[in-house]
Amino acid sequence: ERISPQSLLVRTNDPKLTVKQFQQLLIANIRQEFEHNLSQQLYVSEDAWAMVRNAKENMTRLINTAAAGLEPGTPSIELSKILMDLLARAENSPLDATISAIKKEFSEITSQVQ
Repeated sequence: ERISPQSLLVRTNDPKLTVKQFQQLLIANIRQEFEHNLSQQLYVSEDAWAMVRNAKENMTRLINTAAAGLEPGTPSIELSKILMDLLARAENSPLDATISAIKKEFSEITSQVQ
């Protein structure tokens, strides 16, 4: 959830940055979150972890796609606008299916323990 665009944009927003700087910052945050949660792969299935990896890659791709249409020196707010527009037009967030799958898996595991 911390790499969702809404969360990322709020946490890393800095109007002084250019599109290129903001793109790099967003991707660095995604990588940092992924690395921070790397040990969690021990607690989920291989399929669930593959979904986490795919979600990371999809978010990175979304940011790169949004930034590709802008000049590198453009103010970062323009990248934020494009990302929010892309998400508004998408049927669901790139992370929704992953979060749902992990919650379902966790629910199944906890019900087996009880």
